[in-house]
Amino acid sequence: VAIALLDTVIPHVTTGTVRREQLEWLDTMAAEADRPVIVMGHHQQWIDASGSDHRSEGYFGLHPDASEALSALVA
Repeated sequence: VAIALLDTVIPHVTTGTVRREQLEWLDTMAAEADRPVIVMGHHQQWIDASGSDHRSEGYFGLHPDASEALSALVA
């Protein structure tokens, strides 16, 4: 198995992100991998279980846009 580590930290903020360059790197790495790839980061993906698309300022997770971009890449 290959492990892809993403730095999701935004300095001085609890919310995390995945930058475009990281998504491009991950896409290339996964396309060239000859084994399953496990993707890991410091923040969990945004999941809107309530349907309200609202999160508190102190939400500890990926920003929704970054989370959706990561999900799209993995799909």
